[in-house]
Amino acid sequence: MIYTDKAQFMHHLPPQQARIMCLDIGQKRIGIAIAHRGLGMPLQVLHRINRAKDIAALRGIIAEWKIGGIVVGMPIAMDGSRGEATKEIEAFIKWLLELNLPIITHDERMSTAAAHSLMRSHAVCRKTRHANDDMIAASMILESFVAT
Repeated sequence: MIYTDKAQFMHHLPPQQARIMCLDIGQKRIGIAIAHRGLGMPLQVLHRINRAKDIAALRGIIAEWKIGGIVVGMPIAMDGSRGEATKEIEAFIKWLLELNLPIITHDERMSTAAAHSLMRSHAVCRKTRHANDDMIAASMILESFVAT
């Protein structure tokens, strides 16, 4: 089920599975982070193949990490409008419903830019920044979600 209210989302998390996973979904990659003790922990970058394989890979992560809910970064323009990227994420979320977990979206504005800035400040080389920006952005989206 897709929730719009954080309190309802949190209420519907399965009690035996308290971890939350965050997805920063792109056309080629999905950045994945999990909530660990209230912090967004970067987990991995999933290179997208097709719907079935992407969902299967996410099922494996959900089982391994005992995930109880999913936060999806929603690409909203700086002026608050929703464009083509938003429609693509909404379509992907419909696929995520197959996972039978509570799902909620969270504003991801500037998360990738913030991830790049963080990695630059730690002198991470450009190639490494590009390879990891999606999972770092996912962790920042998740931390923002947990903090609000």
